[in-house]
Amino acid sequence: MEIQGNKVVVNATGPWNIEFTDVLHRLLAENVAKVAHDKYGIFLSIHGEAVAGEDVVQAHQNFVQHGNATAVAVILEHCETTAISRMLFGRVYSACNINHAFFDTEKEGMKWLDEQLA
Repeated sequence: MEIQGNKVVVNATGPWNIEFTDVLHRLLAENVAKVAHDKYGIFLSIHGEAVAGEDVVQAHQNFVQHGNATAVAVILEHCETTAISRMLFGRVYSACNINHAFFDTEKEGMKWLDEQLA
């Protein structure tokens, strides 16, 4: 995880269990606190199989609801479970009214996220 300007860039590889999610949320909170912009975005590149149980989905939704990201770009270029990952993450971000979109390449996702943060 790294900060690039007003973006928190996350390259996430499971296992997508509650322990992983707790660590991910802690790291996200630490990095978001370091972003020197009121308007910031999350660039989430998913690697491998991103399948989670309902407890993990609910924990992520609870975390996202308390954040204030302007937009989230979800990159599925390296994801092996594209359809279910799109459904799970889409459900969370839609429920939280977060501006989000899914992309097949990092280049497309970064371009979109830059536009949302302009």
